[in-house]
Amino acid sequence: MLQLVTFVHVSDTHLTGKDHPDYQAHPNAHETTRAVFEQINSLPVPVDFVLHTGDVGHDPKRESDYMTVLSTLKVLQPPLHVIAGNHDRSKWLYRTVNGRVPDTYHYAFEVNGVYFACLDSSIAHQGNGRLGDAQPTWLENIVALPTDQPLVVVVHHHPIALGSPPMDAIGLNDGEALHRVLRGARKRVRCVLFGHIHEDVTIMRDGILYASARSTWYQTRTWPRQKDFTRDPVQVPGYNLVTIMPNGDTIIRAYRVPYPTG
Repeated sequence: MLQLVTFVHVSDTHLTGKDHPDYQAHPNAHETTRAVFEQINSLPVPVDFVLHTGDVGHDPKRESDYMTVLSTLKVLQPPLHVIAGNHDRSKWLYRTVNGRVPDTYHYAFEVNGVYFACLDSSIAHQGNGRLGDAQPTWLENIVALPTDQPLVVVVHHHPIALGSPPMDAIGLNDGEALHRVLRGARKRVRCVLFGHIHEDVTIMRDGILYASARSTWYQTRTWPRQKDFTRDPVQVPGYNLVTIMPNGDTIIRAYRVPYPTG
């Protein structure tokens, strides 16, 4: 039976080892992420889990960084589910977070009657993403099940173009194919959650809600037909509190966390 599901959506922590050149970057990713995690821990509502949509780490060439990643992730009190981003190495990420390397990097889990399908769109050493052939087939099988069970789909790269050429150049290559798969199950799909863009954006297409979470590090600013990738010096880190209601409604609340001082 479907019950209330409340979880936190975070993304793009970009954590590094202390000896990494970007460790002392301003703002400091570890300080801002810890501030976000501490606010999550103090939320006045029960949180079923935290969902991290990728770029947990920052340098996919440095396995040693993931020990620092782990120490920061341990600040979180609720259970954690992760997917890999383009700055992650999937094998290292899952070994760090789950203690083992899975057979596949896409996976599913269920909470209070809601089914979560988590995809791996990362391509080693590339900014853009791709699902390939196996994952859409896996998702098609989920969509084809004769059930009305609510479905949430999770992916790192943005599947739908934002109208920003520099950002769309590093989006999900087969995003339109993903959308076609989901369109047939739009009555079940409560939302598609993603990260990557360091900005919270909501897109509605064919009755399917696509929503991103901003980064816990720095933010970007996108707009139609922009020419260059642009950091936003005004916006601060944050996260989304997502609620799937028993009646099927999806409610996404955006939270902001000031940069740490001192």
